[in-house]
Amino acid sequence: MYTIKTVAARTGVPATTIRAWERRYAVVAPLRSPGGYRVYSDRDLRAVARMAEFVRQGVAANQAAERVRAEEAPSFLPPPQPPASGQAGQVLVDAAGALDAAGVRAELERAFSTGSFEEVVDGWLRWALEDLGTAWASGTLDVAGEHFASQAIRARLLAALDLTPLRPGAPRVVVAQASGIQHDLGLLSFAVAAQRRGLDVRFVGGDVPEADVISAIGSARATCLVTSVPQSEDVEASQRLVDAVAAARPSVLLVAGGRFQDELTGVLRLGHDVGPAARTLAERLLSGAQAAG
Repeated sequence: MYTIKTVAARTGVPATTIRAWERRYAVVAPLRSPGGYRVYSDRDLRAVARMAEFVRQGVAANQAAERVRAEEAPSFLPPPQPPASGQAGQVLVDAAGALDAAGVRAELERAFSTGSFEEVVDGWLRWALEDLGTAWASGTLDVAGEHFASQAIRARLLAALDLTPLRPGAPRVVVAQASGIQHDLGLLSFAVAAQRRGLDVRFVGGDVPEADVISAIGSARATCLVTSVPQSEDVEASQRLVDAVAAARPSVLLVAGGRFQDELTGVLRLGHDVGPAARTLAERLLSGAQAAG
């Protein structure tokens, strides 16, 4: 990971310009160090260098940013095979069981330093969450420990969402789950990835009444609702939400993810990998916005 001073020195791009590109065009998505400083990945370093190269060639900044984002998108090779049970999340489970805040933070820092946000979510976090759930179900981890780890993960994901700049005029997306659905970390991961792909995401979270989701769509002037169905018992509530939004806001694109997304009707299903799902939705909404414009 690199400081903004290092990125500026290696690329020849002033720090003020790097921050402007981050804010206006979402070319980079730095994380924050424990001390609150921006830290940049190898992918961010490449993106700044390529952006500078395009601008030097006379490409308009907004067009250069589009090219950089396309180049730096994950290659989306076939998804990795799931790790053996306990392999992805054992360190996290052990730290959570001891209510070891430093240990949980250190494991999250380690994991999120190994690749892009999407690569880490699809290649590690989703499996680590399964290991946490398995440990809880087997009694290896109690409720306090599971909640302790989940809240730390939630804080990390919310920080990533907050640090991902919004693109002016981007299509707006409400991300919410139906009443009674509590497991929303996968949906929050998607919200971050979608905003990193250039969408204006309004993350509402889980356990939201249908009327309030409809109201949120109207308040945000959103063109899309993304929901998820993480468990089989969530199908009925999710279908009621989808049907209610379809009746009240017929022009809104309805999108579903989660393990049981195939059980819903009347939705665009995005599959089970966050990175490809965010790319698919962004391409659809951004191309539609350009055509409308």
